[in-house]
Amino acid sequence: MENLPHPKDLDFNQENLAAAWKKWKKEFNLFLIATESDMKPDKVKPSMFLTCIGSKGRDIHFTLDFDSPDEEMNLQTVIEKFDAYCEPRKNITFLRHKFFTCGQAEHQKFDEYVVELRQKAQQCEFGNLTDSFTKDILICGIRDMRLRELREPNLDLQKTIQAGDEICEEMVALLTLPECTAGTEICKNVVNEFSSRKFDISKVVPVTTDGAPSMTGEKEEFVNLFAKEVGHTLSFHWIINEEDCNRDICGYRKYNVEMLLPH
Repeated sequence: MENLPHPKDLDFNQENLAAAWKKWKKEFNLFLIATESDMKPDKVKPSMFLTCIGSKGRDIHFTLDFDSPDEEMNLQTVIEKFDAYCEPRKNITFLRHKFFTCGQAEHQKFDEYVVELRQKAQQCEFGNLTDSFTKDILICGIRDMRLRELREPNLDLQKTIQAGDEICEEMVALLTLPECTAGTEICKNVVNEFSSRKFDISKVVPVTTDGAPSMTGEKEEFVNLFAKEVGHTLSFHWIINEEDCNRDICGYRKYNVEMLLPH
């Protein structure tokens, strides 16, 4: 395990140095344990620390005050000195500004946006308001207007994320189907499309069909055939609509489908 690569140099120019230092410190401790260097003599470990942290870190180390040479060769003391140096160097106001203005980027998937918001929120020292603020920015920043318009009382962060996941699965049905008009062909292509993309079709939100004969007729129509396949009816009027099965879905909806589908 001694050949494991050591942590990359700490970038002291990051806008949130405190968070970067905290992460780097964890990586360094893991490196010590993985290489069994934590068992080496105390005088060796500070040298390993200074080797790993990079030239900028070594320059800073030279400016730190130690009460004695023994302190300077004690890893715990060295780390405490760097704690004192790095912790004040974060701009909470700027970090909160970045969080509050963080909208979902073009082509960014919903789950990726959730992760980004949570990472930014952790840097902002919101305390017990972290989830509440994350939920609010998630609803404001999401590109899908239906999630923005959620009005459920007592909607917490977890329910908001769940609603977003359901919308993502629902939007997958907005696919351009191959040319087909018979209920059997529509059903076959819908089931195959979901299966090929490894989506659980039973989780798609059911609504209403357009009532076309091939959708709700008495023989070989989509509704009964589909119910036999998955146990319930997927019946989105603007998703599974006989007239729309053969033409591209345009504008905002088509954009969302391309954004949400797995790659």
